[in-house]
Amino acid sequence: MGSIIATGTPSTLQANEVTLAKLLKRRGYATAITGKWHLGSEKPSLPTYQGFDEYHVGILESTDCTLFAENMKRLHMPQAAIDAAQPWIWESQLGTQDLKKVRPYDLDYRAKIEGDIAAASVDYIKKQAATKQPFFLYVGWSLVHYPTLPSAEFQGKSRIGDFGDVVMELDRRTGQVLDALKEAGVEDNTIVIWLSENGPVRTGVSGGSFMGSSSGPFRGELGDALEGSLRVPAMIKWPGRIKPRVSNEMVSIHDFFPTLAHIIGAELPKDRPIDGLDQTAFFTGQTDKSPRESLITFLGDEIIAVRWRNYRIYPKQFVSSFGNPSIGGIGGYRMEGVGYPSIFDIERPTRRMEHGRNPLLGARGIHEGHRRIPRHAQGTPEPAGVQPDGFQEVEDH
Repeated sequence: MGSIIATGTPSTLQANEVTLAKLLKRRGYATAITGKWHLGSEKPSLPTYQGFDEYHVGILESTDCTLFAENMKRLHMPQAAIDAAQPWIWESQLGTQDLKKVRPYDLDYRAKIEGDIAAASVDYIKKQAATKQPFFLYVGWSLVHYPTLPSAEFQGKSRIGDFGDVVMELDRRTGQVLDALKEAGVEDNTIVIWLSENGPVRTGVSGGSFMGSSSGPFRGELGDALEGSLRVPAMIKWPGRIKPRVSNEMVSIHDFFPTLAHIIGAELPKDRPIDGLDQTAFFTGQTDKSPRESLITFLGDEIIAVRWRNYRIYPKQFVSSFGNPSIGGIGGYRMEGVGYPSIFDIERPTRRMEHGRNPLLGARGIHEGHRRIPRHAQGTPEPAGVQPDGFQEVEDH
């Protein structure tokens, strides 16, 4: 968290990064990306410098940048400053890794872009399927990011406002890509992964743009590290290899890198740590259990949340802002406790846990929980039925 690479800042990807696109390209795959990238605009950060052969309907920034020009005009800022802040749509070019500007990315085009991302994705699938070369296509949808502006085709279709409309549109655009795989005759030999990158926004944006978004029974929204922010839906489809089923086992987005490397027979880099775990056996039904038992969330170099098995640990507490209206997520705060973190059992209806009568035992339980995380990551077995000492369950109201 806290590491979004923003346009115009010195933060950038490095030339020696080993991205998924580079990994697949080394195994003979053609690679392409459509839509949102948002990993910087300096040359080393561009997708064409990070293993992608092609880039179409490219968004190098966040979609809320489409609001900048109008907001700056209302503030009577100099036209030169407004022009400099104008975001653009980008495309790759044959014969060079550099990108070219295609058109301004403004509010008018924001409502139309999802259809163009889908069309570019469909065109690439048709073209590449005809060559018989294996391909990797990354589709970076812009919906349902703020501002939630549906295309004219979907305005009012949901009867519950713009958010409902854009959810319907995203569903339709996804269907267009899936249909293209089927029509091109490559559906049965293609792995499709569909997931969200973060939880909902419920209080951080005004105007009802996200009315209807939900994190289910869990607290949290975009910008914090609570379960409701980090726990997102994900689907993976591989006909004949992955049987349809639903699971609440823990999988991290980091796991797709070593998993896909295993599936295609690629060798992982040995000169750097790899955070992901190979989920091939779990995905293909050879086991019902994910190998992942822990997930550590950082803000910069600070650990702000730990998931271990069914427990979540927060060294500092996430609270909503003190303004009116109160804002959570990216607008919220983190506060020091009185010496102990909060621990939640997220698998039980009464999820909150408090320190028991002996605070020293409670401290030992916390220490043991933290100590076990790296051991599990290394595959060291632990006794069955372990539960932190010194804690008693209380109802979470």
